[in-house]
Amino acid sequence: MYICYSFHRALPWKVRDSFADKRRTSKSFVKKKAALTLLRLYRKYPAIVQQEWAERIISLMDDPDMGVCLSVTSLVMALAQDQPDPYKGAYVKAAQRLRRIVMDNDIAPDYLYYKVPCPWIQVKLLRLMQYYPPSGLCLASRSCFLALI
Repeated sequence: MYICYSFHRALPWKVRDSFADKRRTSKSFVKKKAALTLLRLYRKYPAIVQQEWAERIISLMDDPDMGVCLSVTSLVMALAQDQPDPYKGAYVKAAQRLRRIVMDNDIAPDYLYYKVPCPWIQVKLLRLMQYYPPSGLCLASRSCFLALI
């Protein structure tokens, strides 16, 4: 009984301190953590993600923060493996992002790794694109092809 009482009294202070820390964080941090949390929940309870969320999740791949893009791409990869149809739009987003990274050098200098722009996100984007074979020579396929040359 004493343990429950002391835990109950300490909990509001812990929540308050946690909330104070969260106020200082950026929205990008929250988006990254939300995507990774949803990924963990999805792996444990696949029915938790609704198909109506597909477009909103895919739209987060355009976030200017590379960490958010990486987290959301991991989430989209897991979702696209099980349900490829709702996440078809991820192919175009991945090709556009890959083009911006490789061709346009649209990255912060912090994300250069031995003069290679974000190799970890490049690999993730290419792996995601493997789930959807390109139909003909669409603009996204052409963009990706030019980025890889």
